[in-house]
Amino acid sequence: SYLNGNFGKIGELDPLLVASFFSIDRLWDKENLDMIVNENDITVLDRYVGSNMYHQGCMVEINQLNNFCMKIKELEYDVYELRVPDITIWIDNGKDGKPINLRTLIHNDNKKDLHEKNVGYQLKAYETIKEVAKLEGWQKIALFDESGDVRRIEDMVTDAVSIINYFM
Repeated sequence: SYLNGNFGKIGELDPLLVASFFSIDRLWDKENLDMIVNENDITVLDRYVGSNMYHQGCMVEINQLNNFCMKIKELEYDVYELRVPDITIWIDNGKDGKPINLRTLIHNDNKKDLHEKNVGYQLKAYETIKEVAKLEGWQKIALFDESGDVRRIEDMVTDAVSIINYFM
């Protein structure tokens, strides 16, 4: 409902409140997530806790970002007891200093949610993810090669496997 704009425009709600919406979604599915993690050696989760840190973190002042991320981790890991990831890998979707919408690029899908429709928000979120990645020690995989073309999926998977092997 939030991403459909049912609660107002971006920035009208407290970012911790918005973060709690996404946290509760994960809590709601915690039993299933735990089962998947317990049954597999490696589990890949898209848009997990880190996503909340930067999507909502771009609504706070940069000097408050670390404190904001700590509050999200406290809520999700300590209160809700969600699993702390061993590794967080982010795909850097920046090209020429600007984020490229992956849904449009990969799926040729023009359906955009509240965040995807707002170019200013996208730019701020892109800058914030780079800061959160530094704060949290995330590993980066580039979506684009040096010539500006989308890298082959096989090459990005190879990068991910190398990162996982390094940390395992």
